[in-house]
Amino acid sequence: MNSAERQKVINTHHNLTFRVLGLIRIFNDSISKIRKILYLALLEPLPYTIVESILLGTIPIASRVGGVPEIVEGTPAEEYTFTPGDAGELLDRVEKLISQPRDAIVDAGMKLREHALRLFNMEEITGAFVNLFESLVSQSS
Repeated sequence: MNSAERQKVINTHHNLTFRVLGLIRIFNDSISKIRKILYLALLEPLPYTIVESILLGTIPIASRVGGVPEIVEGTPAEEYTFTPGDAGELLDRVEKLISQPRDAIVDAGMKLREHALRLFNMEEITGAFVNLFESLVSQSS
């Protein structure tokens, strides 16, 4: 049974309205044309800017804080992370990225987008929420 069918079963058996809405995309044309982004943060549990940039195929230069390392792990973006507060590392990452040929940046961006789509696969996320909700409902019964 897929996630949508499982949501219907929960709703029917427990007289509830439960839905996983999914991603809401709000991007304009100018944002979608960006190929690089500099992200300076000291604390960020879930860095939406990084998630949005990799979904667009944009290479982030980001400090290794919060969820950034986990999101970019194993991707070309991992090479462009730096220690928070280390200006030398930041400068190295900026120089490294601007020295890359356009084709390499576009290719890395495509790999980032594929990674993000796997990482944030809606069916898997919805399934996890449905599992959690089923578990909570069964405990309360």
